[in-house]
Amino acid sequence: PGDVWTLGLRTWPSGLANPSVIASFSFTANGSTLAGVAAGLAAAINAAAADNFLASADGNDLLVVNRNGAIFVIELDAAPAALSVSRDFVVQGPVTALDRWNVTLTVAGVDTNVTFIGAANLTDLATGLTAAINATPGFKAAAAGAVITISTEGVNAGRGFTLASSAPTGTIVDPSVTAARELRLWGPVVVGDAWTVNLTLGGVLKTVTVAVVSTFEQLMIDLTAAINGLASFDASRDGVVASILRVTSAGADAGRNFALSYSVARSFADTASVAAASASSGLAEGAPVAGETWRIDVPGYSYGHVVTAGQSLADVIAALAANVNQFSASDAVARGTGIVVVGGGASFVV
Repeated sequence: PGDVWTLGLRTWPSGLANPSVIASFSFTANGSTLAGVAAGLAAAINAAAADNFLASADGNDLLVVNRNGAIFVIELDAAPAALSVSRDFVVQGPVTALDRWNVTLTVAGVDTNVTFIGAANLTDLATGLTAAINATPGFKAAAAGAVITISTEGVNAGRGFTLASSAPTGTIVDPSVTAARELRLWGPVVVGDAWTVNLTLGGVLKTVTVAVVSTFEQLMIDLTAAINGLASFDASRDGVVASILRVTSAGADAGRNFALSYSVARSFADTASVAAASASSGLAEGAPVAGETWRIDVPGYSYGHVVTAGQSLADVIAALAANVNQFSASDAVARGTGIVVVGGGASFVV
């Protein structure tokens, strides 16, 4: 959940030796399968690319066509949401009994609100707010004195968040540095991904990068060892939740505050377009009526789509293309009322 997939299209304008970026599209894969990612990227291309580009998903495959025959390159990148880092929030007074404290946690534009009333002091307030946060799906919190440590989990696993608070008196602040951080790692891992953790203490940046070579467990072992190999830091596995890595300042710098950031990188080889051996394109016209059957015939396959209530012409063409992809030797790409059929002789009738 939360992976951000980005697809760039490059083409060679006339007279240029190198390709230029003509479009970039992103899709956040919240709970999606690879097939969902392909469908999401196809929808993004069809919604915003130049009219000569059409895209469709066929299972895990993404098919992109330039109907003008222009050569292009697809650049694909994914930023996996495979890590979350705990953040410490300091509750600052004054606190007045029966004050109402409201906390809003925001993930990807979605707000989650929690409330606590009746704290007698800062410690009680932090404890009460922590219990309220832990009762909310998607977040985990722990209190130590007036400090609340919050991270994401469940449906929000690996996703960043912001915190806003309101109270008649007092506030909650987010210090940029702390002497301890918890990293929670989320699977599944992908062999070849590069996991990077940046630690800054006293103005000095230290970085570790670990490549995934096999299992999630091996990644935890390797990342722990890499951080422990740095002077001034200690990393250890949580005794209860094996996917949590606790990082603290250590040695001569024990107890000193530090900042932490992280990233997971996944790269793909660029994919160059190839000229189709055969291709045909068409533009549908008319107004579909519920109950009508719209048919597409390609070499070796014929499919009839029964129009349902509320379907537009674009919906019907998309359904015809999807069935060609699923059941025939041809590939079909639809965008709006346009359709391109590639391969299998490529002639078609609608």
